[in-house]
Amino acid sequence: SGREVRICPGRSDVGPEEAAVGSMYLDPTIYLNPEFATAEDLKRSMSIMGFTSREMTVLNGGGHAIGKAHQSKSGFEGPWTHAPTNLSNGFFKALWDNEWVETKSPMNRTQFTDAATGSLMMLHTDLEFKTDPEFMEFVKEYKEDNDLFLRDFAAAWEKLINADRFGCSRE
Repeated sequence: SGREVRICPGRSDVGPEEAAVGSMYLDPTIYLNPEFATAEDLKRSMSIMGFTSREMTVLNGGGHAIGKAHQSKSGFEGPWTHAPTNLSNGFFKALWDNEWVETKSPMNRTQFTDAATGSLMMLHTDLEFKTDPEFMEFVKEYKEDNDLFLRDFAAAWEKLINADRFGCSRE
């Protein structure tokens, strides 16, 4: 069954032009290159946005549990899980349970594929969650407990989509 996620509608006090101008002031250090950003880069980026390492881990895993990378959008290609239409802890299982081999995407960007089937992909930044001691503990928890993953993902996603929505009651 689905979980309820409360949202606060977008701002109605500014138009698209003013919003675009305001976006120019976003901290550029939150945007990372997935081919070489480190765990420390990830932690610093999410800290700037007010997220914890646990929230960063669950948001990355949830975002990569569904869908796939598209070379036309990102330069990377392929799904992260064997069930890319289901929101589950599948990303964490795939990340933890597989050996990852460096390869190149069709756009010549560095990514990784699973050694067993060659059908899944991971980014360098995804692998940081498996090797960093702090992130690794969260990965192990989520790969073992889908309910914990879904509960934490819903809370972190709600926090993300409602960030900077001032004056909105979410009760």
